Amino acid sequence: MPFCPATSANTKTRQARPPRNRRNRLRRPAPLSKISAVLRRPHAQPRKAALAALVLGRSTNISQIKDLLDEEETEFLGSLKARKTEFSDDLHTAAELPQWLVEQLQKHFSDEEILAFGRSINQAAPLDIRVNTLKGRRDKVLPLLQAESP
Repeated sequence: MPFCPATSANTKTRQARPPRNRRNRLRRPAPLSKISAVLRRPHAQPRKAALAALVLGRSTNISQIKDLLDEEETEFLGSLKARKTEFSDDLHTAAELPQWLVEQLQKHFSDEEILAFGRSINQAAPLDIRVNTLKGRRDKVLPLLQAESP
């Protein structure tokens, strides 16, 4: 039987993602759309855009980075933190997931479960440290590591 691209046996369909089109390519991920809503030209203000990404995208506390900030940046981030609830109106923005994925997940899960999932995958993974037993012993390395971190 000759190959015919129009037959259903020869075509493969993907169910998980919608087909790529102009609309999907232009859609920004949630943290970037938040930053663009606050800064008119984020590419012209890269430091402010990076700081906004830390506060909005990674939920960094301003007090953790206060030594790196000048007065204007501290004020900017304070006002940004106050406006953070504006950006969480849409589920895909609050969960920091693409809209197409949220639409797929809504078929199977509640909004609260999707929000919890989105927030959980945006957290940093826990750190596991293993000791090379050929080079040291765990009971000797542990006090050294504890002395390194405050």
